Amino acid sequence: MPQSYLMPLVLKTASGDGEAYEQLILSQKNNIAFAIRRITDCPEDVEDISQNVAILVYQGIGSLKRPEAFPSWLRTLVVRESLRIIKARIQAEPLEPGDDLDIRFAETDMDCLPTMYAELLELRADIRSALARMPETLSKVLTLHYLRGMCCREIADFLDTTIGAVSAYLFRARKRMKMEMARF
Repeated sequence: MPQSYLMPLVLKTASGDGEAYEQLILSQKNNIAFAIRRITDCPEDVEDISQNVAILVYQGIGSLKRPEAFPSWLRTLVVRESLRIIKARIQAEPLEPGDDLDIRFAETDMDCLPTMYAELLELRADIRSALARMPETLSKVLTLHYLRGMCCREIADFLDTTIGAVSAYLFRARKRMKMEMARF
């Protein structure tokens, strides 16, 4: 929906018009879902986060000072709510390197010959061991980036730090992982 049609809906929704709110949310449904899918690959999360964002829009649109800021405000809500949900899930399930590695390797394990499967098991154990010997921050950054597929900005938001710090952590973590894996 072009932005010129969006502004009247935003203004009407901000003044309490329920029908305008429904139209506004329906007009942004695909944008919201697309943004969420860029952050998480879990289909159940897309629906949950979309509903949470719709509620946040309803609750907060009255405080929006400039209607033309709605698209960026909505993107901010989507990113923050997505990261909140992911963070809650990760905190509920502690970052255990073996869990993610088991999931990632399980897909390839089925097609391997017995010797290749044994090598994969050994590699998996080596990676777990290397991650365990790393400082927690470096291990977390590697896990979030490579196993959870998060970009530097998402990791920075998740760890409540700067993108520069995350880049530095990733650089050091890669270097450390290379040294750790050279042992094997």
